Amino acid sequence: MKNSIIVLLVLLFTATGVLEAQLPNPNFENWNGDTLIGWSFINYDPNFENALQSTDAYSGDYAVRLKGVYNDFLAIVPRPGLSTGKIPLTTAYTSLRGNVKGTLAGNDHFVITVDFFDGATTLAVGSAEVSLSTTEWTSFEAPINYGYTGVPDSAWISILITSGLQATEGSDFLVDNLHFEGASAVDDLPEPERLTLYPNPATEQVNVSFYLQQPDDISFSILNLSGQTLKTIPKKPFTGGANNQVIPTETLAPGIYFLKALGDKTGFVREIVVKR
Repeated sequence: MKNSIIVLLVLLFTATGVLEAQLPNPNFENWNGDTLIGWSFINYDPNFENALQSTDAYSGDYAVRLKGVYNDFLAIVPRPGLSTGKIPLTTAYTSLRGNVKGTLAGNDHFVITVDFFDGATTLAVGSAEVSLSTTEWTSFEAPINYGYTGVPDSAWISILITSGLQATEGSDFLVDNLHFEGASAVDDLPEPERLTLYPNPATEQVNVSFYLQQPDDISFSILNLSGQTLKTIPKKPFTGGANNQVIPTETLAPGIYFLKALGDKTGFVREIVVKR
């Protein structure tokens, strides 16, 4: 399947206030034969079609149908999926939502991932997973978690039916109505002054030192690179002036994480590294 020209939609507000924009062909309405405009199919073979147009749609006329199909030549069931490749983006959204329906055989899961970039830097990541079959259209949400403040200039979305490196014959799953929502709460808030994290890399803990012009209630979260929240320190009051918060890291495996702080008047996201 050849890569297709990306079709960008005009930014608009719906009656419910949801932002739907900057996704190529988000309702999967535009096809050229078996080519889905704006997307590329993953592990697609015309002799063993596993990504198809479907008239069973959540909205509009069409949806995408992903099937687990045995490939005789490869002697496996390749993972059906699709991807945007890198697409332009100009807004710091907070989630990616959509609707799914169908059968997941064996240990197959529906997995959708989204990455936001500023140049070569990954600003934010998000993911959602559905592991149960459903006979009715069901909504999902992939929260987008920011590792750095700023507005992305591009995004990459991937969708897979997978049980590891392969899929299962018999999975037959529909996807429709993708859309971004919201604007980043962290991105809209000013950072505190004199912000430092030490030690970084860390072993047992990270000390977060910062200065507030006025009192604020702030929560802290540690997220992995897939956007999953691993640890949360609930919102608590901090005084105006110099403040310090200790973030325990002794239970984290060595690697790279995001530390997110979110208050009523201030917020920030920083990368932290854990070493042993």
